[in-house]
This record gives sequence, C-alpha cells and structure tokens, in this order.
Amino acid sequence: MYPRDRYPTGGIFVHEQVKALQRLGFEVVVLSGEPFWISTYNPLHILRALHAWRNQPVRWSRWDGVPVMYFPYCVGGIFRDWCHAWTYLQGALRVMQQVRARVPFDLVHAHTSFLDGYTAVRVGKRFGCPVVLTEHMGPFSVLTRNAAFRHFTRAGVNGADRVLAVSRSLKKDMLAELGKSAERVQVLGNGFDPAVHSPTPPAEPSGAGPRMLWVGHVSPIKGVDRLIRAMKRASTEAPGLELTLLGGSEGMDAVREQASALGIEDRLSVLPAGTRAEVAAAMRAHDFLVVSSFKETFSLVALEALACGRPVLTTACGGPEDFVLHGENGLIVPNSEEALASGIAEMARIYSRFDMTQVAARFRETYSWDKVANNLAQIYKKLLSARPLAPVISSVPRTRVLMITTDHLMIDRRILQEADTLRKAGYEVEILAGFECPKAEDYRWRDVHISRFVFDWNDTRAQRLLRFVKRRNNGLWPYLWRATCKLLALTTGLSSFEHYVLRQVEERKFDVLHVHDYPLLRTGVEVKRRRGCTLVYDAHELYHGQAQLPAEVRKRYRRREKRLIHAANVAITVNWYIAAMMARDYRCQLPQVLLNAAPQVSLERPQSTLRARLGLAEEARLVLYQGWMSAERGIDSLVRAAAYFPANIHLVLIGYGDCEPQLKTISHEQGTDDGRVIFMGRIEPELLATLTWEADLGVIPYRPVDLNHLYCSPNKLFEFAVAGVPFLANDLPFLRDIAEEHGFGVITDLDRPESIAAAVTSALADSHRYAELKRAAVEAGSRLNWEIEGGKLLDIYAQLPAAARPSGAA
Repeated sequence: MYPRDRYPTGGIFVHEQVKALQRLGFEVVVLSGEPFWISTYNPLHILRALHAWRNQPVRWSRWDGVPVMYFPYCVGGIFRDWCHAWTYLQGALRVMQQVRARVPFDLVHAHTSFLDGYTAVRVGKRFGCPVVLTEHMGPFSVLTRNAAFRHFTRAGVNGADRVLAVSRSLKKDMLAELGKSAERVQVLGNGFDPAVHSPTPPAEPSGAGPRMLWVGHVSPIKGVDRLIRAMKRASTEAPGLELTLLGGSEGMDAVREQASALGIEDRLSVLPAGTRAEVAAAMRAHDFLVVSSFKETFSLVALEALACGRPVLTTACGGPEDFVLHGENGLIVPNSEEALASGIAEMARIYSRFDMTQVAARFRETYSWDKVANNLAQIYKKLLSARPLAPVISSVPRTRVLMITTDHLMIDRRILQEADTLRKAGYEVEILAGFECPKAEDYRWRDVHISRFVFDWNDTRAQRLLRFVKRRNNGLWPYLWRATCKLLALTTGLSSFEHYVLRQVEERKFDVLHVHDYPLLRTGVEVKRRRGCTLVYDAHELYHGQAQLPAEVRKRYRRREKRLIHAANVAITVNWYIAAMMARDYRCQLPQVLLNAAPQVSLERPQSTLRARLGLAEEARLVLYQGWMSAERGIDSLVRAAAYFPANIHLVLIGYGDCEPQLKTISHEQGTDDGRVIFMGRIEPELLATLTWEADLGVIPYRPVDLNHLYCSPNKLFEFAVAGVPFLANDLPFLRDIAEEHGFGVITDLDRPESIAAAVTSALADSHRYAELKRAAVEAGSRLNWEIEGGKLLDIYAQLPAAARPSGAA
C-alpha cells in the first residue's frame, strides 16, 4: 500500500522511508497495487470484467516527488486467496516492463510477504535483482490463515535475499508461524521525520484535567471500545481527564454512542484524520498518547509522540515495547481492560514527571528516518556487492559496425550521435543512408564513412527473370514488370526496395549491423540469416501507430515487426512507454532505452546573436519551435496563437516540411508576418545548438492524434534541456513524466490558439515562476544529455554476443 488521493495516509511509513532513501541519493520508483473490484459470480460478467481489468490504462503518477505507478489487481467475488494472488502478480508483471524501461533498477524492496513479497521474488528472478522484504503485517497469523496465504507468504520469505521485521514482537510471531523459514529475519524498525515531529513544551491546559490523545483508524484490533470503558473506570481517580480520538472511520459513530451511554461524552473529542504536520501538532497539544491495541507490529504513532516530547501509555501489545521504556518515557501495562484503566489513572498523575526533552533528543539520533535509511543503505550495498557481475565482453578496436537508415533528407541526430560515440570507443562505423536521396553522395563525417543512394527502381531479380522478353516497348511491359516484382516480394519476403538495400549492404564488411527503424528491419533480418552477423534493431518510432497510414498497412506493419524483432540480438527504443508496449505486444525481451538526448553544450555561452540576426530588441521574448513541420504536429495552432501574444513576444520557427507554405499563409493572413512570427528555415544541427539557448521558451505542440504521437519523446525536448530552456507541451505521457520529474516543463492544453497564447504569456509573465523553470531546465540538462545516454549505448554494445567476432564478410 502507498499513499494516494483517496487514502493519503495509507502506507505513509513506506513513503517516509522512500523519501529518506532519496535524500541519500538513491533513485526510487514505487509500484503499488490498486484494487479492481469484481464482485459478480456470473462467468460471463467475470470474463467481461477481466477484459476491462487487462485494458485498464496505467500511467506514472507522482506522490510528493516520488514516481509511483498504481496497477490494478482483482478483488471480490471469486478473487480471493489463490485467484487474488494470481491477479496481483499478473497485474504487477504487466507493468513491470514499463517500470524497468524507465528505471533499470538494481534491487527490489517489497513491503509485506503477501502479496508483495512473492511478487518481488518473481520479479527479482526475472531481472536478476536481489530482493529485500520488510514485514509490517500484524497479526502475522493473518498471512498464514489458509493454504493459499501460507504458500505465498512462505515463498516470499524463503525467496527474499534479506528479510526484515519492524519489531522483535513481529519476528517472534513469524518464527511461530513459519518456523525455520523465519530464523534469518532481522529487526529494523520504522522511523520519524524530525522536521515534522519535534518536541515543544506542553501547552497550557484548556480544561481542568490532563489531555489524552489516541491516533489511528478505528477497528476491533485497536481496542478503542475497551479504551472508552477503561477511561470510564479511571474517571474516579482522574475526574478531569479528557480524551481526543484522531482518525477517520465509520466506527467513530459507535464510539460516540458508547461514550454517551457511559456518560463521558462531554470529555470525548473526535478529530478527523489529518496531515503528518496536523497530527504532530495534535500530539504536542496533548499531555500523553495512549495505545490501546490488542496487537501492534510497531505503532508508528507511539514513536512519533515520543519524538514530539510526549510520554506514551501502551498496552503490552508487541511493537511499542521496542522503544517505550516503562518508567522512563512512558508506561507499559498488561493487555487487559483493568490494567489499561489503572495505567490511565497513573499516567494522568505522573505524565509531567518524565524528562521528555532528553528522550526526544535521543530518539532523533536513533529512530529518525535518515538513520533507518542509512541502515537500509548498508543492507542494499552488501547485497549488490555480493551479486555476480554479468560477463562483459570488451570491445575489440576496429570492430566494424554498419548502420542503415532510410533518412533521405537529413540524417537523424540520434543516428549521428550513436555513430560518433561508437567511433570514439574504437569501433569502425559506416552509415548507409537514404536510398531515395536527391543525389548519391559519399563522404566522411567525424571519421564516419557515410554513403547516400538514389534508388533507381530497378530490381535485378526481375531483370534476370525477364531477360528473355525481347519486346519491352509495348503497353504490357509495365504490368509484367510490376507483377514480377510483386511476385518476387511475396516469394522472397523482400520488396524491390529492400532487395536494393540488401545489395548495398552485402557489398560491405562488418561485424554488427545496426538497423534504424522498422522499414529496414526485414532487410536486416535477411542479412543476419545470410551472414551470421550481430543484429541491433533501433526503433525510433511506432510505425504501426501512425494514423496517416491505412489501417491494413498498420496491421501488417505490426504483424511483421512482431515476427521479425525476435531475430535481433538486442532491440533499442526511445522511451520506456514504447519499450514496455513492444515487450508486451511482441512478447519479446524488454528493449533497451536510449533517450533522444542531445550533447551537452558549454556552460560558457557564446555571445547572443539570434535577436540581432532577427532584428529584434534584446528585451524581446522568444518562443521557439524547431523541427519537422507537418500537419499532425499542431504547428498551425501555434502560429495562430501568435496573434494573441503581447507585443514583446515573438514566435520563431526553425525547420522545414510539407506544411511550411500553409503556415506562412496563416501568418500573412492574420498579420503576424510583421516580425511576430519568424520562419528561419532549415539550420544545421551544429548551428542550431548555438541558437536554441537564446530562446525563452520552447514549444512542443504535438497532439495525441495516434499512438506514435501519444507516446513520443521528441528530439527538441532534449535540445531544450541541454540549452536550459523551459518547455510548453500538451499532456502526453512521456512529456508529463519529464515535466513532473525535472520541473522545467509546463503541461497545458495546446489545442486552441487562445489557450496556447495564455499559457505562453503566463509562463513568461511571472518572473519568479520563470526563474524556477529556468533553474530546473539547467539542472535537467545535466541529467538528460547524450553523454549519459551514449554511455548506455556502449554498455549495450559491450554485451553483444558477437560484437568482437568477425562475421566472415564477403
């Protein structure tokens, strides 16, 4: 369980632990189950509900700065015990690929044996990660109450690499229920946040008697009913005693009725559940805390009350006995109503005698969350250092890499960066690009050999088959030629274009064939079949998710990619959403993720030249769009929005594309071609990097018109990051993740010109807010850059099975 909007205190101690680990520098993401109720017993309705469960949208959220993914699992009706556990496991595994794609985690930490422990063990085995299990559940017998629970609980405890219990009492219960399986359990308790729970002197009393506080969720095991009876019994010795119940539950009404029946309703107050700070304030406003439970595995509220400088009265219920010391910082009484009544009367007399200032100072050193996190960190490091390292095949200098791409106008920055990174690491790299270029070229770029081709639509296979046809100048020849080429494509699996590319590839010598994007995957698979080389598949796009393609074409692309991807030695893609989708839909290994990051730019900015080049004043604010210009990218609305910009804000568009003339027409018709909208055309990547940093705000107006756009991670996002430029974007999953995690993006509605103009004006008008966005952008550039992603590429190549073995090229 983890906090969520509907239940902000659920699993709060796990969240506090995560925040403490983050402060130590750990990168932590959380996966938390969300009940999906299926109460029916009708088989048809169950099948429909299961279909809905499998198709529940799952996306990242953030809770207090922590990335969280809430996944659905089935409960109710037949979904108990075994079925309940199975859907929890399947729900977690369904999204695990997406989690793994975003954060290639090194360790799994599960909280409670059933169901998280068993699921974590399965995940750990799948990904080769050590597993830590912390048990919180009490009474622990709940997890062993039947065969199904006992099986999954024992499997979780036995399979974890390290098992922790939050108290000595809980460890004792685990030993009683599981026997030898629990002998290796260590005790590591929970903690508190000293920034929230700090001591203050007791406030002046509001009434005639002591003030007693109870905090929690009313349930039978908490013993609130016997607390009310015990208070009644103690009232003769402590006539002015007041009790406050702080928490939320339907059971509060029954407690009020009980107090009224006993005649003490005038000394009972009820407060709703509050934030951590509100609970801490309530603790400091009372004289002591009471724990009336029959069983507690830890009792975090007791620890927090002591940290706030208030003594604790507790029954001998287990967990609190680890840190409540009888007579030193509170009282521990036998677990009965009579003893609780005596304890209340005694505490009402002596609560002021405890030296709680020293207690609180000692607790800060011993029980703070930072101390707990430090202990956890030592456990993590020991487990990770004992993990066997995967065998690394070091790259042999001059291993030959051939990259192929259909880019015919401009080679994608990602491709060039990958080639340059591999070259610097000692690989010999060649790029075959375009195949439908305006003209053939052969040149070197940073010692990378690049060849560009013009496909002549000739198929040498068809030429051989039709060499006996003498008369080719009649009307039948074009039909015969097309029919022959189509027949060849059907029988060989390669179209005329793919065969043309194959011919160019087979003329080269290489050890690794790196295929960029789906259109050349089939050619790459054929080359691997013939040459036995290593095949790397780098998917920049979801080709089958492009709405501009006919539905049948999209289906065909998806079927082919699903079949062909298994031939690749490794698959790479551009973000964790696409990686998880490919792994799920194609049933393949999770593709590696290399973000479309840009190289870091020098902190010493060159002299500002863009405004002078555009004839604008230095105080002019620049909103920048850069990239390909096509209708589905929403640039038309961006241009129309410029008509609503304040006079000092200018829209600058860098790039070219099919809809550029239409955009210029729009600007002319609305009168913004007077300098409010400026088209700069195509600019080479090296020069673009020197101009981007001069913008005040970058805009990514992409719309979720299809899957490919919904899950996009555009180049320009990372170009803005390394340039330290905040960005504005529609609510698309990856862009929202980046905006929330790094804090330099504004997510809003960019579908209407008026809303775009309002968002731009708002982002630039508030100087304090803009300064925060700018600072976050600069920091994001240090984390979202090609220097980091290029290192990941080299790690991938180091693991290739034949990266250093010559392929016996022709």
